[in-house]
Amino acid sequence: MKINPRQRLQTVSRRMAAVSQALVYGVPPLMIWGVFSALNNGSGSDLFNAVSVDPAAIGKIATAGIYVLYGMLALILSTALWHLHKTFRAMAGQQPQLEIAATCISVAGKWFLVAAVSGIFVRSCAIILATIHLPAGERLLTIGFGSSEFFGILVAGTLIALGHVIGLAASLDKENREFI
Repeated sequence: MKINPRQRLQTVSRRMAAVSQALVYGVPPLMIWGVFSALNNGSGSDLFNAVSVDPAAIGKIATAGIYVLYGMLALILSTALWHLHKTFRAMAGQQPQLEIAATCISVAGKWFLVAAVSGIFVRSCAIILATIHLPAGERLLTIGFGSSEFFGILVAGTLIALGHVIGLAASLDKENREFI
């Protein structure tokens, strides 16, 4: 038995809506737990762009600042995932709501772009906070741009472009319904 494309869209959209909703609620605690583990277990090299910083020597205020920075990044990612979730929900119905899906996926792409760019500055600020207590000449400022940021920017651009394509499809669908 062959499933028609609309049923396949509904099935995939429902599954992806469930996955994206789980990520909306799972990403912030996982990110904060990762930061907590990095700061408490001495494995902060990933947290600080492979710069060796002794997490035990970071002050309490700097540690709180690092948590706030990564918490804000987690909220940005959750917002992007929430808009992606709304996109899948709009596509999962009996009659896909293309206009809503186009808007939501474009907004999700913009939030993912904000997250990718923010990730660069969050790590840089975290390094500043982690080394602020060191004497002059030993403090660090690094700005890292790696494959994860590049991939995030590509995904964001793809989602924004896909939003425009879905918006065009919605307008063509509306025009076709009016013609008939």
